[in-house]
Amino acid sequence: MPADAEPYKIIANSAILRDSHKDVSKPYENNSSFNGFKNNFTTTNVIDHVFITKQWQASKWGILTDTYFGKFPSDHFPVVAELTIGR
Repeated sequence: MPADAEPYKIIANSAILRDSHKDVSKPYENNSSFNGFKNNFTTTNVIDHVFITKQWQASKWGILTDTYFGKFPSDHFPVVAELTIGR
C-alpha cells in the first residue's frame, strides 16, 4: 500500500511500529516496488514496507530489481532492510 493510504498511516504512526525506510538517509529505490511482471518502470511508488519496533534500527533499505533471464519471480520486487537491535 502506498504511504499516503490510510492503513499505512495507521501502522506507521502507531506507538508500536514505524517504517524502516524512514531510518535510512539514502535508501536504494531506483523504481517502484511493484512491477506487474513487466519491465516498464515508470513510477517510483513504494508500496511494500518493512515495519519495525523501537528496539530495531535500519542502516540500509532497498528494492531489489533482479530478474531471471528477463522474467520476474513476482509482480512485486523484494524490499530488504539491514537491521540492528539494541537501539
